[in-house]
Amino acid sequence: MSIKDRLFQHRRDILLSRAYRQVFGVSGSRSKEQEMVIADLMNFSKLLASSVAISKQTGTVDPLATMLGEGRREMAHRIINFTTLDDTQILLAISKLNEALSNES
Repeated sequence: MSIKDRLFQHRRDILLSRAYRQVFGVSGSRSKEQEMVIADLMNFSKLLASSVAISKQTGTVDPLATMLGEGRREMAHRIINFTTLDDTQILLAISKLNEALSNES
């Protein structure tokens, strides 16, 4: 990736993190409505519970429902991370993720 591309991506990531904070607020200074939305997302995504889903029919782990649950949790984590971490922490996390993904290829 060229320096120009990395700078563009860096700028995009900062703007994106600021946009998330604008929409969802910042931890500790959210409006009542923002807190309600964050709480609903945490509840809907089962953020504080296991994402493993057990089939009511077979009593075994349902891998598709588990993947769906994990996707919901991942989205909630993304929102919470963008609204609780500062720009430097977010960019470091994104950099580590990109590095891990490039090492897998």
